[in-house]
Amino acid sequence: MSRVLDYLGNAYDGLVQYLSNNGFFVILVAVLLFFWLSEKKETDRKTNQLLVYTVLMLVILVCPLSAMAVMIYQTGFYDYPWAWSLVPLTIVIAYGITRFWSGEKIFLRRLGIIVVTVLILCLTGNQGMIQRVSTQDITSRRQTKEILQEIHSFDKQNEWIIWAPKQILQEIRRYDGRVMLVYGKDMWDEKSGAYDYEAYSQEITEAYLWLENAMEYVEFAISLEKPAEAIRQLDELYKWSDNAEYTVEQILEAGANTIIWPNIMSAYMEDTIESVLQEKGVELQKAYTQDYTIYVVHWEN
Repeated sequence: MSRVLDYLGNAYDGLVQYLSNNGFFVILVAVLLFFWLSEKKETDRKTNQLLVYTVLMLVILVCPLSAMAVMIYQTGFYDYPWAWSLVPLTIVIAYGITRFWSGEKIFLRRLGIIVVTVLILCLTGNQGMIQRVSTQDITSRRQTKEILQEIHSFDKQNEWIIWAPKQILQEIRRYDGRVMLVYGKDMWDEKSGAYDYEAYSQEITEAYLWLENAMEYVEFAISLEKPAEAIRQLDELYKWSDNAEYTVEQILEAGANTIIWPNIMSAYMEDTIESVLQEKGVELQKAYTQDYTIYVVHWEN
């Protein structure tokens, strides 16, 4: 039941957002009114079928209940605006403007219609969903650039397979396609793996969940006056670091050679990584950025 309510809420919120940001909807309604008020004999059978279909899909998408059914039909991985691909919006608007323009025989009237149409298009403003870069995204991109600069400073390493919090993994491939990840965006974003039938192992999935759970404690601790003390108190209360050694072992066995943790987390758990690597007899190098600690493992050939 909760999933149905989530779909219904997404459909309602998506409709409000779509109508507030998409001026073409107003033009579409104006074109449909034009056809409805025009002489029926001027509209052929195929055009009528197109208009009936368009109106039907409009009704379906404007009603949250029926829009929810469409979203579920589209596998549930896509947001509400994608459902509007079922509406022949561009075709109907283009045909309506052409018919309206060609129906006027006087040049000045045609010119006036063109001017009005252009003004309407200008007033509609943005024709898609407004994209803004959040403060969190800006911070993640800065952190990622700093991390990559440090990673590239390691002379011995020719290939990087990285394990890091998801906000870093999500950004890091934007800047360097040579970097490989232990798991990709499809781990935390259903839409990215909508048609991907491969699955991660239980160990890798547990490692992802462990790190993201740890990040919640880290972010909360950072917001407090004494983060170092807070992270220790959180660990005593929730035992979040209990599986750290096992998780690091699983990530290394999966092929990772670069581990990136927030500084506050690294300062508290550095012994964990070092103890695991000492057992495996590998060389460890460290580098630091403003917010993160980078551990690079050099496996013996």
